[in-house]
Amino acid sequence: MMTYLLDVANHTGVVTRISLIFRRHGANLQSLSTAQTEHPGIVRIVITSEIERRPAERIKGQLARLVDIFKVDMISHDEGTFRAFGMMKIACTMQTRPQILQLLEIFNGRVLELTTEWILVEMTGTPEQLEGLLQVLQPYGILEAVETGPIVIRHNNFNLEFIAGGETQWHKSFMTRTLTFRWYGPRRSPLSVTDRRAMRML
Repeated sequence: MMTYLLDVANHTGVVTRISLIFRRHGANLQSLSTAQTEHPGIVRIVITSEIERRPAERIKGQLARLVDIFKVDMISHDEGTFRAFGMMKIACTMQTRPQILQLLEIFNGRVLELTTEWILVEMTGTPEQLEGLLQVLQPYGILEAVETGPIVIRHNNFNLEFIAGGETQWHKSFMTRTLTFRWYGPRRSPLSVTDRRAMRML
């Protein structure tokens, strides 16, 4: 399983162009999650796909050439913190309810709704933790289960800051340098094509 972490411009059609690259390589997307970042103009996309290392590297290279993508990483669990969200409806009786509640306490799950026939629970954790909870609850009867794809924050420091007045600073503390770009025409949001191309040279 390969996990891609992309920081992209919040523009229409970006996800479509990303999906087309995977499609051309015959790679199936296991999950695709999008999340707002600390900057309104940047969205973080996390993609998981069952694909071999060599085609995965080719996909990464093609993604990096898209103008609207600022950074592409193939990230492992050692390089970032992963979290996903899941909801499960579990069949229960008065006899099995205490056992289910005890398992939820172990996995830090939370009860959303409780009836005489089923329990609706939610859990936030790593994809492996969600899968673990699903497995231990399976004998009681899973009536319905949904799970989001993971979202990720890198362990190394990397961020893009928009400065008021039309300046953009690209900070990479692990490279111990800061580059500044300026434009003097009308403000454009979030970045002009020229600025994005210049940033891709880093």
